[in-house]
Amino acid sequence: MYDFIVIGSGPAGGLLSYSLHKAGANVLLIEAGKFYRKDTFPRDEGLASAKLYWGGGIELSKSRRTAFLRTRVVGGSSIVFQALFDRFDDDAFDSWKAETGVSWFSLQEMIPYYEKAERKLAMKTFSEVDMNENAQRFVKACEKLDYKWKFLRRGMSDCAVEKGNDCIACLNGCHRDSKQSSLVAFVQKAEKEGLKIITETFIHKIE
Repeated sequence: MYDFIVIGSGPAGGLLSYSLHKAGANVLLIEAGKFYRKDTFPRDEGLASAKLYWGGGIELSKSRRTAFLRTRVVGGSSIVFQALFDRFDDDAFDSWKAETGVSWFSLQEMIPYYEKAERKLAMKTFSEVDMNENAQRFVKACEKLDYKWKFLRRGMSDCAVEKGNDCIACLNGCHRDSKQSSLVAFVQKAEKEGLKIITETFIHKIE
């Protein structure tokens, strides 16, 4: 008998399972996708699309106006996205507040939660030494147009870029456990401490 059953192991489900497990609850995590590790992620881009996504890659809405990337893998969308950790500003929060009526949607109110989550991750803010030619051209264009820009902050550790590593594997699953995905930051840690995980399991109905 479980205290909690969490469906989906992405950024929300992975963190929730980890937090509940750390608090002493008996948790079951269910994921529709496969459980890949840093040494078992597909190396071929075409194969990765077929294995990591529900639709084998990009899917389109009925109107064909919106494209979706729906991942089906332990770690969810955090496996294939860039792990950028920039905070939303008050412009975004104000629009959500107006739409939902939730009074506490503001950057100031959310800062403690941002900080609590970030303390669990390895974070890196890029600097000039990390800039490639593409980034340099981007900055020059911004400055010429009088646009503001700033260095991105990313959840990562030991990418070894300074040593010449250029694996470009971020979009197909990190082969170094460097990118701070839900898999790396939460699921694998909780698994080592006894979290029960069932994979390749589809939930059709909840009663």
